[in-house]
Amino acid sequence: MLELLSPAGTAGAVAAVVGCGADSIYIPYGGLIARRGGEAFSDKNLQDAAMYCRMRGVKCYVLLGGFATDRDFSAIADAARKSARAGVDALIVDDLGVLRIVRQCVPDMPIFAGEAMGIRNHYDAMVAAAAGIKRVAIGRETGLENIRRICEALSDRDTEVEVCVHGPQCVSLCGQCHMGTLFSGREKWNCGQPCRQRWNTGSRTVHYPLTMKDICLVGHIRELARAGVDCIRIGGLERRTEYAALATAVYSQAAKKGTQPSERELQLLAAFSNGGLSDGFFTGSAGVELIGFPPKESLNEQSLIAIRRGYNKVEYPRIPVSFAATVTRGEPVRLAARDDRGNVATAKGPIPEPAF
Repeated sequence: MLELLSPAGTAGAVAAVVGCGADSIYIPYGGLIARRGGEAFSDKNLQDAAMYCRMRGVKCYVLLGGFATDRDFSAIADAARKSARAGVDALIVDDLGVLRIVRQCVPDMPIFAGEAMGIRNHYDAMVAAAAGIKRVAIGRETGLENIRRICEALSDRDTEVEVCVHGPQCVSLCGQCHMGTLFSGREKWNCGQPCRQRWNTGSRTVHYPLTMKDICLVGHIRELARAGVDCIRIGGLERRTEYAALATAVYSQAAKKGTQPSERELQLLAAFSNGGLSDGFFTGSAGVELIGFPPKESLNEQSLIAIRRGYNKVEYPRIPVSFAATVTRGEPVRLAARDDRGNVATAKGPIPEPAF
């Protein structure tokens, strides 16, 4: 079954996406995140997230994203060690230098290649696999046929394939655009998303000429599974918790039960987007049809409350448990619970009193 990887850009989003059915989460930590918004994960946030996930059988990955200079390596090494001590399941890197530093610091920790590593063909993927990378995230610009070739090339190697199925698309190449730094004044590779803004040329407004529609592959989950993809990821780490929860719930149902989203769910996902939804480059589309406009429907507080109500209501059921009780006259009540792995827990109560 496909692993569903969801974004948790803030500490508060961890419980939300886990509660909506995420099989794994990725969190920002370490200061080199190319597209981070909102609060950063502190050391305690990191420890709490790893523990919360571990108790529920959900994997927790740390994103050490971004491109490093030599002066960054000490901080990267510190973040890698702290992540390992917290008990996370893998580290995600976007830079070959970071890969080497992390391997030296925590040699037993699985390392994944992030999307900004630029893996878009099977030769890229094989080089990554030869370097010991355990999972490669394929660029959003990659079509289905190339995804198939990458999966085939890695089929006899110990390296998994991850594909982004929902989230914002970069008008350039993900993680490799300097436009954000140029126009926002932020530090290196910390994107301010100027391509999402309204532009004009002198007195003439040209609206949103660089805004890409969000990628939405909820209707292509079976094709990805047949192609050999191991993990589907929801992008948008910098977006609000309600978006992450809604997208997780929609894709969890699609991946696990084959259920397609309702019209209302698609409308809400579009409202969270920059310019609407499309299947991006997945089916070979290219050109102006991928350029979007701000959605007609804006998110109101009632819609956000309804989404929150969904993920605050109940824990997502992950482990099937069967119960059996034995009640016999003159003997203690016995209760047994068994999970799908054969683990059994028993309890014994008092002798029941006669009803009459």
